[in-house]
Amino acid sequence: ADRAHTTVLVLVRLNHLSNPNLIYAGQRLLIPGTSAAAAAARSATPATDAREHVVRPGENLTVLAQRYTTSVSALMKSNGLRNANVVMIGTRLKLPATAASAPRITGAPGSLPRRLRESPARLALRPRFAYWAKRYGVPVDLLEAQLWMESGWQNHVVSSTGALGIGQLMPSTVVFARQSLGLRGLDPRKPDDNLRMAAWYMGYLLRRCGGSQHMAVASYYQGFRSVSTRGLYGETRDYVANVFALRPLF
Repeated sequence: ADRAHTTVLVLVRLNHLSNPNLIYAGQRLLIPGTSAAAAAARSATPATDAREHVVRPGENLTVLAQRYTTSVSALMKSNGLRNANVVMIGTRLKLPATAASAPRITGAPGSLPRRLRESPARLALRPRFAYWAKRYGVPVDLLEAQLWMESGWQNHVVSSTGALGIGQLMPSTVVFARQSLGLRGLDPRKPDDNLRMAAWYMGYLLRRCGGSQHMAVASYYQGFRSVSTRGLYGETRDYVANVFALRPLF
């Protein structure tokens, strides 16, 4: 965080780390302020060609079998391995002929983050993103990128400050959304309700910010009143930059 002139919180949120005290040697992290290409680098796999993989720290045959849609036994057979539990960092593994190419993020529009493409449950939310974004006047790609930054589209996520679900809605925001929409039954624990309130709130902020997408995103993170009276904190600037860096992936 010090090296990148940012904070631990921003790195944790940007990379969806479950434990801020645990990262691995060789792990690729998206750094605030860089382009969306950094997201591709995070999930890219070093290899000499499409049929070979170089083992990195933290990887094992089970992980690689899942990544390449093959089996541990097939990897062992292709490489003459005798122990499925021992594979050295830096080893060049030959991929079985039936193995799929590892999914990669290209940075091109619509490529989607790898973890999203690998999650049918989260992919199923995209039509609801489109529906609520259109209803409340929010660019759908912006909403998708921002809420990917917030929670990785996971509704079980609760922050240390009590922010809830896909949109990481603060309890006060939930109350405000319910009152403004006249729907007291909206439940942030339900994915569609959480997404609806997040989309409505972003639409509200876009109107309050005169249509400025950057200011609306900043206000979502820092609070409209705080942004209006104090300006953007450094952490907020990083957050906004990261949301817009992720946006081309959606």
